[in-house]
Amino acid sequence: MYMVTITDISKKSGYSVSTVSKALNNYSDVSEKVKDEIQLLAKSMGYYPSAVARNLKLGNTYNVGVLLYDGVEEKDKLGLTHCFFAEVLNSFKYQMENHGYDLVFVSDKIGDLESGYLTHCRSKRLDGIFIICADFNKPIVRELLDYEKPIIAFDYLDPRISTVMSDNGQAISGMLREVISRGYENIIFCCDVESLIRNERVQAATDTCNEYGFKNLYFENGKYCSMEDGYRIVKETAAKNLKRPCIMFTDDYAALGGLQAGRDLHINVPQDLAIVGFDGIKVGQMLYPKLTTVQQDSKAIGEAVAQKLLKLMTDSSEKNEKIVIPTKLLIGDTCY
Repeated sequence: MYMVTITDISKKSGYSVSTVSKALNNYSDVSEKVKDEIQLLAKSMGYYPSAVARNLKLGNTYNVGVLLYDGVEEKDKLGLTHCFFAEVLNSFKYQMENHGYDLVFVSDKIGDLESGYLTHCRSKRLDGIFIICADFNKPIVRELLDYEKPIIAFDYLDPRISTVMSDNGQAISGMLREVISRGYENIIFCCDVESLIRNERVQAATDTCNEYGFKNLYFENGKYCSMEDGYRIVKETAAKNLKRPCIMFTDDYAALGGLQAGRDLHINVPQDLAIVGFDGIKVGQMLYPKLTTVQQDSKAIGEAVAQKLLKLMTDSSEKNEKIVIPTKLLIGDTCY
């Protein structure tokens, strides 16, 4: 489809390109009569101003970057198929679009050329960036934090940026209190050693068990969102014949893998072994037995990210901060 330019309008109207441009931009040195004539002609020709040109003039692009990288092998990537992150992004998208912003997914390429995230964001002149999921141990991700425009992340603390996160300490402590109160005698706490929020969750688990005088807390490494690791951990735990064991996973996908192991190996959940998760994805609440889990408020997280990023992008005096969102305990059928 051909896009009408001011040169086309100039040729048809007989006015110079400069006069047409001034008329379309409502300059005062063009008479109202000429403005009306040119603007009416432009409308009849199907002209609309270039967003790129307009935004260059205003100094912004109304484009916001989104980095969603789960740092695993290609075959294991969840990306937007991860229910929790998809819901957070949907909430964020709704808020940003209501304020006239478009979302751009941040890549480490420009065309076919490797560029890195920082170069990509600079080339797109993004007004701000939301890092929803990324491996901050990678230099290519850490480098992005040097971007000149506002950045906000989920579940990552750095003085250069703002962050929104669930109350991980309260969530883990609340779930452990529930498990201990139900009489489980051995708790296996599974978490990814590479997770940036691992230390906070491990500390909350340790402190809560110390508070209750609970001695049988064990830590097991399992990859984030790995159903295979969830399956493996349940299988290995069942083989140990522990008395009243409960496995606490720090994501629902691993917990669902554990439930599959229970079905395959004829382990009665929760009578023989209890399983709890973290995230509160919808599929976990649709299965039987219904998963007991911690629900992160994906809608509130997305809204908080959008509201803070909008403030940072429009008010130079706005300061970076950590925003903590409460969680909710969902009692299902996998722990009683």
